[in-house]
Amino acid sequence: MAKVVTMLSGGLGNQLFQYAAARGLAERHGAELVVDPWSGFVRDVEYRRSFELGRLPIEARLASPLERLPFWTGRIRAAVRKRLAPGRAAQRPTFAGNPRFRTEASDRAYDPALLSAPLRSDVWMSGYWQSPLYFDHCADRLAAELAPPAPTRLPAIELGQRLGHNPGVAIGIRLYEEARNPGAHSSTGRLKAMDEINGAIETIHARAPDATYLIFCSHRAPELAQLKFPSAPLFVTGDEGFADALESLWLMTRCRHHVITNSSFYWWGAWLAEALAPAEDHIIAAAANFINADSVPQRWTRF
Repeated sequence: MAKVVTMLSGGLGNQLFQYAAARGLAERHGAELVVDPWSGFVRDVEYRRSFELGRLPIEARLASPLERLPFWTGRIRAAVRKRLAPGRAAQRPTFAGNPRFRTEASDRAYDPALLSAPLRSDVWMSGYWQSPLYFDHCADRLAAELAPPAPTRLPAIELGQRLGHNPGVAIGIRLYEEARNPGAHSSTGRLKAMDEINGAIETIHARAPDATYLIFCSHRAPELAQLKFPSAPLFVTGDEGFADALESLWLMTRCRHHVITNSSFYWWGAWLAEALAPAEDHIIAAAANFINADSVPQRWTRF
């Protein structure tokens, strides 16, 4: 049996996309799924991310040192090529030229060749792969594997119980305050203005007037005061003691409606909520400035 080895990197949202795309490839070709929880983090001195999927019921084994080696030899070859031919970067990878490596294109757009290229041997995947088109065909299996565990802390448990009585609206705000240039994480070069987010909130309020609003953000940033709600919102931020990413992800899955900015983490909160508790009246409003234009499903609303 061939195997698909994927290198994980970034925060929880990125790791979920990397795992999901690799699951999609392995499922399509009947291959074994292997995850590398080390190579993508050992050099992450700026953000200090770490492997976060170990607490989820994923069905994959961890890569051995020998299985991680191709990622490092690949980095060396890429550095040599860049030095010999600076400025040359293929917009789209040619898997046929090196079928053992699947590297995401520089524009990050969905590439059907990832799934359609023959899997004649073991392959190694490197990239973000932020599109559900890579794993729509195994969405049910992924939802079961990536369902976050129920929290053990009382504040999160009580908040989850409250959402069981009233439909919740998760407002996911990613400000990229830790980045030197926050706009670099947007396809338009800028983050969504609070007025634009307020427009999406008004749309949901018209259809769910009795909903409870939860604001998810890394901290209680001053910008959040510009948001307008029909009732007092609840804050799920680090300042309120919600520092566990999986705990916040679980709370997002308990919400029926979502307004998300260009964040892979909040994307997964909306996708998992929709997959784990299907309902005809789900409203998901996603920012139209995701780096990968194929990130937002057609059934979601863009703002």
